[in-house]
Amino acid sequence: MTIATNTELSETQLVEYYENLISFIRSRLNVIGTSVYLLQADLPGTNFHTHKYIQKINEEIDSIRKLINE
Repeated sequence: MTIATNTELSETQLVEYYENLISFIRSRLNVIGTSVYLLQADLPGTNFHTHKYIQKINEEIDSIRKLINE
């Protein structure tokens, strides 16, 4: 995704661009979230530290989702 300078785009074009950007980010977050879930489901007997790392990744994904949904 590229964007021209602000002076070259109308307000409508900027809104459309940022809506597309947010949609793209949501899509990528869904892929990451699903990948983490599948990884966790596939790991045999995860230890405490692995569980904490996965939990932290999920917390960060949730934080980003909340930020872009404001």
